[in-house]
Amino acid sequence: MALLLAASLTTMANATISPALPGLERLFADDPNTALLTRLLVPAPSLAVAVCAPLAGLAVDRFGRRLLLLSA
Repeated sequence: MALLLAASLTTMANATISPALPGLERLFADDPNTALLTRLLVPAPSLAVAVCAPLAGLAVDRFGRRLLLLSA
């Protein structure tokens, strides 16, 4: 159950960020790169998972799955 819930976090992060994008664009309207930077927030959680996955794999190999899941 915990593995299935952990796998859905990336999808849910994208779904929760998307409705806030128009408000963020209005809040930072004076910055010329606002449109680009707010659009880059959508893939940010997925990018973080892709960058951290090899480190998590090394930690699982070293400490075991159970210990990492319990500590997470």
